[in-house]
Amino acid sequence: KGTVKPCLGRIERFTEPFDPDNPCNGLYPFYPDTTTSRLIIGAGGKLYSDTPHLVTRWAEQSHFEEQGSERINCDTTTKPGEIRVKATPKATFTRSSKAYQQDGSTVDNDKPRFVSDNLALGKTVTTNGTVNKGALGMVTDGCILSLSDTHLDVAGDNSPKYVQVDLGEVKKISEIVVWHYYSDERTYNNTRTEVSEDGFAWESVFDSSIKGTYKESAGGHRITFDVKKVRYIRDWLNGSSVNQANHWVEIQALGPLGRGLLVEEGTENLITADKQKFAGWTAYSGATVTLAQDQVVPEWNTDKATKIKTSGGTHPTKYILTTLGTSISGQSYTFSVKIKNIGSKPVVVKQNVPGSVTVEPGETKTATMSGPGNGVSRWQPCFSSVAASDSLEFLVYQPMAEKKAYATTFTDGTRAAENLHIPASVLSTKEGTVRALVHVPEFWKSSASQWRRIWSVWKDAENGYYLCYNPAEDKMQFGILASGAESIVLRADKPSVGLHLITARWAESECALVIDGVERDSVDNPVLPTAFPVDKLYIGSRGDGDYINAILADMDFSSVARTDAEDLTAFQSEERLPVDEYTTAKMSFDGNINVTNGGFVWISDKKDMT
Repeated sequence: KGTVKPCLGRIERFTEPFDPDNPCNGLYPFYPDTTTSRLIIGAGGKLYSDTPHLVTRWAEQSHFEEQGSERINCDTTTKPGEIRVKATPKATFTRSSKAYQQDGSTVDNDKPRFVSDNLALGKTVTTNGTVNKGALGMVTDGCILSLSDTHLDVAGDNSPKYVQVDLGEVKKISEIVVWHYYSDERTYNNTRTEVSEDGFAWESVFDSSIKGTYKESAGGHRITFDVKKVRYIRDWLNGSSVNQANHWVEIQALGPLGRGLLVEEGTENLITADKQKFAGWTAYSGATVTLAQDQVVPEWNTDKATKIKTSGGTHPTKYILTTLGTSISGQSYTFSVKIKNIGSKPVVVKQNVPGSVTVEPGETKTATMSGPGNGVSRWQPCFSSVAASDSLEFLVYQPMAEKKAYATTFTDGTRAAENLHIPASVLSTKEGTVRALVHVPEFWKSSASQWRRIWSVWKDAENGYYLCYNPAEDKMQFGILASGAESIVLRADKPSVGLHLITARWAESECALVIDGVERDSVDNPVLPTAFPVDKLYIGSRGDGDYINAILADMDFSSVARTDAEDLTAFQSEERLPVDEYTTAKMSFDGNINVTNGGFVWISDKKDMT
């Protein structure tokens, strides 16, 4: 299986393995013999044994995939003089443990995690019907649980009813996800979803009368379309296979960069599973503590939260975990927990070693605190009041204790590191560009020794390239290593928290580090490696460390050094990176790690083929 791309002419894709009775003669004769698949490129209109030709062999499919691409030099009678044969690069993702998704669900070993930025979260909802049960705000509260008290019920009367979401301003949207009540896998009637920029002119993006009805499910109904300018979203129903009522659980709206891939280091939650629902913690200094488990908290998309009420006691500390032991001098410790204060007094979350967070009445947040041990104090996460006489009432969920200077995403035990790589052969050592749209997080500077690699082709400081954040200098860093030459390191100030386009480009005349279309550092006439040390380009790490712990929204790899103007246009578009004839590989991270090719042409106006 693979793809043959000539310099000129059509592309022929072979989706099935070849066999002796099924040769392929579409683009050029391409057939297997007893041991290998053979590509024969011939000159002229005939292909006989006495005409000029070239034979290339692949012994097995894995060789073709690992090789990534091969530039075939034909003899001078073959026009054009060079032909490039490419296999679509294959991405490999590993994680030897389960992990938790953004919505609280789990993913199995070796399955990547994707994070969504929901533009409809918390937005205003209206309806043309009568609300039977629930609140309009439930449609955009972030909760996708299909429970009796987590959905909106609008009365049915055999006429279509809608809910309308106002995004507040015009946004670029390319995907809408709708959850109706799904616990019994019912089917709703006359389902239609439409969008509008001004609230007057409406465009349908899904209509069950055209595309068919469907059974509701926990995954929601995902509707994708070309990027549109949208302020208003309407979703219509007219009863279901169960009754006349209409039910909405959630509506989400995603922009063209609304989903990305999370790559994260491994960790261990040192709070044991039997203590993660807060039973087995210790009431302190005479405080009375009561627990109510399995509470519904829509903001956390869970019905497994714990409500804690405290009263009395002679000390502000009310409820404490005593099982983590004495701190180690110089060791970093981090405690994090989701907390919603439903009482009338502030709740102070501490971990005894340095670090505390105060949660005011009515406030919901993830309380995260970090600090070093001193070798004397015990590491004891706890909930406290401001005054010893204060009574507290609050909801908590997913407590996590890590020996790190920062928090990672929740796990109930041990989560292995996540590694992603593609063949390095998507790049040339002599000229190329790698661009990445990265959600730069706030915590990157928490550990001065922990580099955050966006991508890396690296082995023991031999020939290679890398792009990373260096917290010791608080700089972005693009490095080029060539054996026998001085290393080249380009630096730029770390961009602000948020989405940024970070570009590394190189050619024999110049290499540069570019952020959001603005060149930040460059070197003329660099000494470049002659070959990559390994055929693995790691994304989000170096393969054995330096994990990015951030979200990658989009990446592309090119055969040419892109210009600042191209980068600026791409960044300002607020859309996914464009694909053209110089794109050797593209990863959009929109729910998968598929690698696609651009319309790559070896001979071009950017190549001197004389």
